[in-house]
Amino acid sequence: MHRLCLLLLLLGLQCLLAAPVYDDNKRLNVSASCPDSSCRLWGLHSDYQQPLLYSGGQVLPLQALQLGNCQMRTLPLELFRLTPNLHSLQVLNCSTYHVSREHFEALPQLRQLMLQRNKIARLSGQPFGSLQQLQVLQLDQNIIQLVPAQAFEGLTQLQVLGLQGNGITELMAGALAALANLVHLDLSYNEITHMDAKTFERNAKLQTLLLKGNSLAEFEPNSLAALPGLRLLDLSECELHELPELRLLGAQTLRLEGSGVQRLIIDGGVINLLAGNNALTQLSIGDKSAVIELDLHANQLSGNVTSALLLGMWNLQRLDLAKNNIDALTSGNSSSALLLPSLSQLNLAHNQLRSLPPDAALWPPQLTQLDISFNHLLTVTAGSLATLPRLQRLHMEGTRLQEFDHELFHRQHPHLQELSICDTELSFKQMRRMMIYLSDRGVHLPVHCLQRPEPGTIDARSVSTELAAPDAAVLQTRAGVTGIHPYWTTRDILAFLTLLAVFIILLMQLYRILDEEGCLLRMHLWLMGRQPVLDNGTRNRRLNEQDSESSSD
Repeated sequence: MHRLCLLLLLLGLQCLLAAPVYDDNKRLNVSASCPDSSCRLWGLHSDYQQPLLYSGGQVLPLQALQLGNCQMRTLPLELFRLTPNLHSLQVLNCSTYHVSREHFEALPQLRQLMLQRNKIARLSGQPFGSLQQLQVLQLDQNIIQLVPAQAFEGLTQLQVLGLQGNGITELMAGALAALANLVHLDLSYNEITHMDAKTFERNAKLQTLLLKGNSLAEFEPNSLAALPGLRLLDLSECELHELPELRLLGAQTLRLEGSGVQRLIIDGGVINLLAGNNALTQLSIGDKSAVIELDLHANQLSGNVTSALLLGMWNLQRLDLAKNNIDALTSGNSSSALLLPSLSQLNLAHNQLRSLPPDAALWPPQLTQLDISFNHLLTVTAGSLATLPRLQRLHMEGTRLQEFDHELFHRQHPHLQELSICDTELSFKQMRRMMIYLSDRGVHLPVHCLQRPEPGTIDARSVSTELAAPDAAVLQTRAGVTGIHPYWTTRDILAFLTLLAVFIILLMQLYRILDEEGCLLRMHLWLMGRQPVLDNGTRNRRLNEQDSESSSD
């Protein structure tokens, strides 16, 4: 609350300092409003019927000007003529819809131009052609739909261009040809559907290309062939599921989250590949030795594909393979697939692993974080993890473990900081004993692992009696078929068939009894709206037998 008040106070002071100064004739006094080299003017109002008038001479010391929350349908040309030495100009949320070359001819020294959150719809007539020294141009959050061929003509020194959030549907041929020194280009959250080799053929110095949130139905394999020095390529949320495969040359950092990619082929190298939440079934990387981070969670990779992919990634440090279809860590007899000597973080959660590899050489000796939660693991022994002396965090939630030697495991891993082993078949008593032992030695165990089951419910863990009676018998119940373990064991099937047979027998016995007592006949007559006749001719067989027995006595 105090921070919120402080923030509101700072905003109020800024607005107060940014208040423009007018003379007696309601003309804006620029020199009085902007006495320093940097100035912010908020709330200016100008239109064709009542144009804004200015007083005083040129303000030569002014180098940075910010206009915000103004009502100006066009840029203030007269104001620019009074500030010829501007290096930075920002027009933010001012409803401006028209820009032309004439507006910037009075600002020959401008290096940064930000026209953000306005209503600019067209870039016609080389509007920035007079800005020979411009290095940064931000046009984000406008309503530009088409970028013509001559839109950026004359911007030979431009290095940063932001066009995100405009709704751009097409970059005409040669639209970026004049930007030979462009380094950073942001085209995120537009509606671009097509890219080919001519789109960036004149932008060889481009290092950052952001295309997130577009619908690239057509992405030719050589679309980025002219960009050998890409450091960051963002193709996240680009709806690439219609492409049979995506082929790229590579980049230092490649982002592909949530794009629906099915097959990815990287001919060159990549250092950081972030391709989670796709539909990847095949992945190929040319230079594997360059890979340091690999995030492939929530895909459809199998164990064989994963093993072939990891072979030769000697410098890999972070690997996320959660939520795939991996059932084994190796393929066939090859044990070299997971020889990853530099790996420090490994996530294999939500897969189909039934056991850990018996070969100790498969575990990276530098591993500090391991997550094997929510697999089909029935047994995990402390010995199978003994080759990880630097392990600090281990997560094994949602497995079917019935026992685990936590004391031996802690002795084998002196650097252990956190152990999460919830939602298993370990009893509550075992979990309590484990938590006390590890807590006394500075190891964190989540408290929710010790939550008792609600009354009347069956928990996956064994149910203990009162904590005050540690020697009491422990009622252990086996975990059934759950969403965590989507397979049936032989014991589960036999138990289900037995219960089903008993249930059918009970139903047959109930039907026979109801028929002998005449309940079914009376219910049928009642449903038909007729009263049952209670004479000797309609009595049921059991009543007749009782009458005959009583008469014989």
